[in-house]
Amino acid sequence: MRSAILAGCVSAAIGAAPAAAFQTLDVPEQPTFSDKIPKKTKSGRSAEQEFEISGSIAIEKSSLAICSEGAAYSEDLDRALGACGAAVEAAPDDGDAYYYRGVVLSHLGRYEDAEADFTAAIDHQASRLAESYYQRGVCKEEQRRLREASLDFKSAAELKPEWSAARRKVEEYHWAYE
Repeated sequence: MRSAILAGCVSAAIGAAPAAAFQTLDVPEQPTFSDKIPKKTKSGRSAEQEFEISGSIAIEKSSLAICSEGAAYSEDLDRALGACGAAVEAAPDDGDAYYYRGVVLSHLGRYEDAEADFTAAIDHQASRLAESYYQRGVCKEEQRRLREASLDFKSAAELKPEWSAARRKVEEYHWAYE
């Protein structure tokens, strides 16, 4: 009823042209996902079949990757320590291997050993140099060598001035710099 009134209004507004004079537009329907035909790959398989075949690639992790994951997540520290030892043995000049092994040793509460690894990480210019100073400071702090720890925290803050944790440690040990 409404469309009839609308058609009448339109024909009256145009100049009494009959409603049948207007042509309707046919809008094609959009195909749905299920209407699409899967594309064939060079091997003649559909894309879904190709994914299933190549979706099960196994990736072997390096010792350094296992070591760093163990350091980051504090999971299976014994396995991580073994992987860190293998990473240090494989690349004795890699400061990052020493850094991550130091983190694992620190998680295990072996602060003297961890301090030695952080020192080696600093000597070998690890990519996490500021973090190596900071963590070495934490190890010294745990051993109650506070003045020495304060110098490491200061070095970490100088290398990474935007790092708030290092700045807080420098403020905490302000008395050691006087």
